[in-house]
Amino acid sequence: MKNISSHFIARSVLGVAAALAIGSADADTIDLGYTVGSGSTTTGPTSIDTEFFLTLNTVDGSPATSFSVAPGDVVDATISFNPSASIAIPSNAAYTVAHLLLQGTGFDGNATGTSNDSATVTLGGNPAGGSGAFQYQSCTTSGQLCDAGIGITGGTAVNFSFDTYTTAFTVSTLDSSVNINSGIFQVYTAIAAVPEPQSCALMAVGLGMLGLVAVRRRKGSAAMRFARTA
Repeated sequence: MKNISSHFIARSVLGVAAALAIGSADADTIDLGYTVGSGSTTTGPTSIDTEFFLTLNTVDGSPATSFSVAPGDVVDATISFNPSASIAIPSNAAYTVAHLLLQGTGFDGNATGTSNDSATVTLGGNPAGGSGAFQYQSCTTSGQLCDAGIGITGGTAVNFSFDTYTTAFTVSTLDSSVNINSGIFQVYTAIAAVPEPQSCALMAVGLGMLGLVAVRRRKGSAAMRFARTA
């Protein structure tokens, strides 16, 4: 759970047709209701990882703490933030992805994921560019289900808060049913690479040498013009 890294937050094509071909005869639609519990943020040189731990309130309208999911099932999940969860994205962010991770028992350790259906987020404060700044993308990981996430590109400092997060996805890559007993809402920000001091110093030296060459060329050209006129 804690070793989630940006390598699994990648755009992929997960076919809905393939998902339905796996156990389509027994596919169910599962409605989930989550509320947000405590959260924690880990900040490193290349990422900011904020994870909110979720409490499962209902499954198909009835109180529940766990549920079973099988290949081909469609999962509708609504996460309610009360109070709103404030998120700050720095200006040096390469991208930010927010998504639901579901964990439990019965996973075989192979890569799992979900196909793109839909996801929406209601914000307490819109990010720069409005809600249209969010882009839909899918994700895969191992030992858990990762829903299709909402992402925004980086380059601008953004402060906003989540009120609700609603997603609908098809379980597309499980070989057999699993039992889900915990969930995390993750906001992962990848930080753009910053040149090291040594690189900056070498760049400055290089620019200085280019400037010196340009100055010498201008002096040489002026001397030649003077000699000709003389």
